[in-house]
Amino acid sequence: MARAVERDHLIDGDAIANLGWRQGSFLGSKLAKLAREHAPSTALSDRADLLVVSSHDCDIVNFSLAKEPVVEVLGARPVDAGSLDGQQQSGRNPRALQILIDSRSGPSVLSFAAHNRWAIPRGLLLQERPASGPGLHPALWI
Repeated sequence: MARAVERDHLIDGDAIANLGWRQGSFLGSKLAKLAREHAPSTALSDRADLLVVSSHDCDIVNFSLAKEPVVEVLGARPVDAGSLDGQQQSGRNPRALQILIDSRSGPSVLSFAAHNRWAIPRGLLLQERPASGPGLHPALWI
């Protein structure tokens, strides 16, 4: 895979973009394991089956590590589509969000908690391509 340019606090933003990283991308199992090592003790990283990049696209591919040293990841749990809670959709709840997505097996729901997010070094994204998740396509959200 590509590697970060460490000189002058630069990173190869094009390499990150060419790997396919963008807001809503899922971390693969290898990268998710590394990301969990950066989770603060207040994050519920052990309760997240999936990790999703929540930083904006322009921040993900920025060339300056000084300006954008990290990306934020958000833990998600797939829940039964029948348990979709209308009070956790469309920003109605400031601490919880549920998103209805299409998966290979049909409609699915991802559940997010505001306190289950943290920052990881942006250079980690150079280690692998985003995963589509277990039967999930990258979420279009926010």
